[in-house]
Amino acid sequence: MAATAEEVSWIVGIEKSTADNSEIKIYPNPVRKGNSLTVETTDAKTIRLMTLQGVTISNQNINTPITTIQTDNLTGTYLLIISGKDYTKTMKIIVK
Repeated sequence: MAATAEEVSWIVGIEKSTADNSEIKIYPNPVRKGNSLTVETTDAKTIRLMTLQGVTISNQNINTPITTIQTDNLTGTYLLIISGKDYTKTMKIIVK
């Protein structure tokens, strides 16, 4: 039986960012396991790393323009959620 529009009650997606891509730099991506992932941003307040299943791996309050995230125990694809005063940006991160 095919699903109809009436049977679908919600949509899952990634929130569109109001931040300009030039304000946030994330490198290297993909990153090798054991290396650091670097995030450069001018006005972010929090950085959260999550699995694709929604499990939070790390949640950092930041107050410097450059933040590093260790990948020692990580392998796979993750979501990096960067939040500032007026925006939230979600990016896919790959750890090899």
